[in-house]
Amino acid sequence: MMISIFKSELLKIKSTTVSRIWWMAPVILMVLSYFLTSSYCVIDNFNWYYTTIFPFGLTLSCVLITKQEKNKKYRGILPIPIDGRKIIYGKILVLTFGTFLSLLIVCLGSSCLQWILGSVNIQKLPYLNMLLAVFILSITFMWQIPLILFSGFKFGFFPTLIINIVLQMGFGIVASLEDWWIISPYSYPARLMIPLLKILPNGLPAVAGSETYKEELLSYKGSIVAVLISVIIFIIGSVVVGKWMEKREAV
Repeated sequence: MMISIFKSELLKIKSTTVSRIWWMAPVILMVLSYFLTSSYCVIDNFNWYYTTIFPFGLTLSCVLITKQEKNKKYRGILPIPIDGRKIIYGKILVLTFGTFLSLLIVCLGSSCLQWILGSVNIQKLPYLNMLLAVFILSITFMWQIPLILFSGFKFGFFPTLIINIVLQMGFGIVASLEDWWIISPYSYPARLMIPLLKILPNGLPAVAGSETYKEELLSYKGSIVAVLISVIIFIIGSVVVGKWMEKREAV
């Protein structure tokens, strides 16, 4: 059943802005980073993506889906003879798939660039670390999906878009450099990339002398806890949004 719902929800966004965001954003990013900072293009591909472009793209994808359903007055969810919770779970799965796909494109594109420009003096990243970054970023971002969907349904397009972007791109980046980062899930993506990719949120190498660098930032301490918390919040958030939609069906 869930596979059929997943395919159905995936079909709904085919040829829409949501599906284009997943592949266009990383492609445009990689082209710009190569021409703007060719020596650091591989590093910038990841750093620019998880600190700015990806949070914006993820939030926009979620709120566009909620806007689509609200414009249809929930006719794509409430009237059909399928549990509304499963429809929401299908949307969450589709968005989770989209976030992973988008990050994977960045990884594969960066790996190709690094391989092609191997003889050129560019800053490189280990291939395995880049691939691991895709999985970690996917997990530490995915908890936001049910939260953004709920906020989009409840509060609307622009409030959700603005608030989540400010929290992620502002508060999350600042918190990632602090000792208390573990209490802010918004900080997890940037924080976990520091020891893994040796990149600070400001794009500088995580080495002594770089602005905002601290030796403790290179520690993996708390990484597993952050991943587990992200998974738990994702599950709880998905259940809560599903229950909320179920109550709407009963009204």
